[in-house]
Amino acid sequence: MDNKVVITAFSGENLLSSREVSVDDYYDGQHPEFDDRDYISEHGIDRAEIVIDAYGEHKEYTNHYDGYGRLCRSESNENGKLSEDLIEYREGRIVYEEHINYDENGIPHSEKKIYD
Repeated sequence: MDNKVVITAFSGENLLSSREVSVDDYYDGQHPEFDDRDYISEHGIDRAEIVIDAYGEHKEYTNHYDGYGRLCRSESNENGKLSEDLIEYREGRIVYEEHINYDENGIPHSEKKIYD
């Protein structure tokens, strides 16, 4: 399939699911492996990997979830441009979010938001 997206979900090192969808289905649909917090929690998903090969571009995303199905870290590689997002929770609330971009030399540049 040209212009495809592969979605893979894991619990620890165990592969839970892997499927290939078209780019249109990816952008138009709901995908419980990374869109549905209840589904993520109920199925013990702690990592979802999304690989997009479309229109001459290659993008890779990895989402990491806590035991409540909340996104706590994401990593992206968009055509060689690396970035990472970190989210910290306390008592059910977001304490901070941090976005890190890596330049062409691998040096991180960070922006952090702290919530009261």
